[in-house]
Amino acid sequence: MLAELGIVPNKVLGQNFLIDRNVLGILLNALEPRPDDAVLEIGPGLGVVTEELAGRCRHVVAVEKDERLHAYLGTRLGDRSGLELRCADMQEEDAGRLMATGWAGCRAERGDKVVSNLPYSVGSRILVNLARLGEPPSRIVVTVQEEVGRRLTAREGDGDYGMLSVWLGIMYEPKLVKAVSPNCFWPRPEVRSAIVCMDRREPGLLGKEQREALYGLTKLAFAQRRKQLATTLGSAGSGTGLDSGGVRDLLSSIGASPDARPEALSIDRWCAIARAFTAGASGP
Repeated sequence: MLAELGIVPNKVLGQNFLIDRNVLGILLNALEPRPDDAVLEIGPGLGVVTEELAGRCRHVVAVEKDERLHAYLGTRLGDRSGLELRCADMQEEDAGRLMATGWAGCRAERGDKVVSNLPYSVGSRILVNLARLGEPPSRIVVTVQEEVGRRLTAREGDGDYGMLSVWLGIMYEPKLVKAVSPNCFWPRPEVRSAIVCMDRREPGLLGKEQREALYGLTKLAFAQRRKQLATTLGSAGSGTGLDSGGVRDLLSSIGASPDARPEALSIDRWCAIARAFTAGASGP
């Protein structure tokens, strides 16, 4: 099909097209598209997933950056009811606005979902942007580089556990659905992939102000992974009453070692730290 269209896959855009129908079925089964769902698809490519969604869901927004593929999708699927095709870079799109517009009228339990075969180079950034929305999607199912899949599903103490694990983990419960061979894509990527399903926590573990505090604290801590948290976070406690000694007391109170490094703390303990910092900043 690409040859007929005169399209050569663009490495800069991370274009590796899914060609294995069994993997497509696994991806869709994980998403569980339903008639009253609204789905955002990022990077629809040739529309293999899009076509399936358009026949099953109430509303589908497919955002494709490549103008050539966007034009092809318009020719192939443009007449489908409930399908909105947008030619745009998802990193520059206001996902919250997209979802607020296209998702209006979704069922009360929020049938808003996201699906994507994410480009390796920007996949993590897109996931973080989605998780940081005021109203994040209820389910995200993505194909990502296997390394990213391990980071998303890692737990404290694992070698892959880091800032991405915490940032996504405060809003979602990620699980690895399937490891995917490079042979399932064309062109064949040099690394393995993984399908990851993330269901939104109800309710989330933190409020908006606390989430913002956690983003800042973890960014500081994981940038200095070899330093003890009492030292790293003590420097961030100005105005909160949590200097180095206060952080040590806090760590002890949540059952963590005062000498702990950032990768040793569970998501729940990171949440406890964020709550303490925001409570201190608010004053008595």
